[in-house]
Amino acid sequence: MNNTSEYHEMLMNHTLGVEIESSSPVMTMIVAVVYPLIIIFSTVGNSIVILTVTRSSAMRTITNLFISNLAASDLLMSFVAAPVTPIVFHMKNWKLPTFLCKLLPVTMGVSVYVSTLTSTAIAADRYLVIVHPFKTRMSQSICGLIIAGVWLISVLISLPLGIYTKIGIDPRNNEPSCMESWPHSLSRPIYTVITFILQFVAPCMIISICYYRVSCVLRSRGSTKIGCGRKSREKEELEIKRNRRTNQMLIAMVVIFVVCWIPLNVLWIVVDIIGEKAEGSVYFHHTFILCHMTAMSSAVYNPLLYAWLNNNFRQEFKAIFQCNSRLCSKQQTLPSLTTIRQQTQSKFITGYAYQQNNNNNSNSNNNNKQDHTICSNEENIHFSTKINKSIDKKSQGHTSYMSRIDGDGGVWQGPVIQSN
Repeated sequence: MNNTSEYHEMLMNHTLGVEIESSSPVMTMIVAVVYPLIIIFSTVGNSIVILTVTRSSAMRTITNLFISNLAASDLLMSFVAAPVTPIVFHMKNWKLPTFLCKLLPVTMGVSVYVSTLTSTAIAADRYLVIVHPFKTRMSQSICGLIIAGVWLISVLISLPLGIYTKIGIDPRNNEPSCMESWPHSLSRPIYTVITFILQFVAPCMIISICYYRVSCVLRSRGSTKIGCGRKSREKEELEIKRNRRTNQMLIAMVVIFVVCWIPLNVLWIVVDIIGEKAEGSVYFHHTFILCHMTAMSSAVYNPLLYAWLNNNFRQEFKAIFQCNSRLCSKQQTLPSLTTIRQQTQSKFITGYAYQQNNNNNSNSNNNNKQDHTICSNEENIHFSTKINKSIDKKSQGHTSYMSRIDGDGGVWQGPVIQSN
């Protein structure tokens, strides 16, 4: 190898500048169809995920904030890496702005690092919540700092790709091409190995350990009867099932991400070792395009997983799709979980209470009946109110406080009016 990485010079020549004459019409058609579909589905799906988390305070849990960060990294990849590759696939030489030559590899690196580091943070948070439930839960401000740190680390580690990528003249056809030029012949292979360890090996080990411990704890709790009554046991079983379903969704996210990105990273490592033999091979270029499309498709699957395995996201997705172009429909057959929760909380916070009165004598309170039943957990919320025919507008009440545990483990407190 000389100062220019043979693999990335060859790779950029194909995907970022030089037309491969032997590329089959079938491959060209696949590129023209698959990439636009990836961009459309990824943009729509991940935008809905971010909208779902930001539009409702009840959905802004720690796990959901991390999930929205994953969606943001997928959007970044969909806006830069996915659109540019099919465009330059048909170019004879590099005709795009110079900054895109440097931006494209950095964007891909940042997106992958953000995804793996965020998935690691989610696994660590689930470990603390399930295995050590009595420790203080991470606050939203700490979560925001972690997300900012993830982006900063991702940018810093990916910067070498932008620094050592430039527009040069390909001596084989004397045309401008986007290529990498490293200061030493071993620089690129070393960077590739370090990247593979930091992006996949280390995060996957941490994630596997965390979810293994979480699964063990949930299995142990499932085999232990907790609570003195039937209702307590049923509530505990529902909580365990909810946590298991959440963990299944998060584990599936990690598995899909690794499966999608491993082929492309293995290809990079192999070509760094035998770059000269792979150069000029039509099969290699076709293999790269297929591996790249598989990696880009990872941005599509997460929103589908949320809708399939998470009831809260599924209800919020329904609420969004039920909205017309101007405002949400006022009559919904199935209101969202978040809307019901907010309505339930507002009935406490406003401080209004109704008192029944069937006659006008002083002993009317004995004949009154008011029943408020509120049952809240992550899977269902039920609110029922029975009010008799007449209401005494002159009745007075006193305020007490009632608390409940929300779905993310925090405690909400609100005033309740009790009739005298």
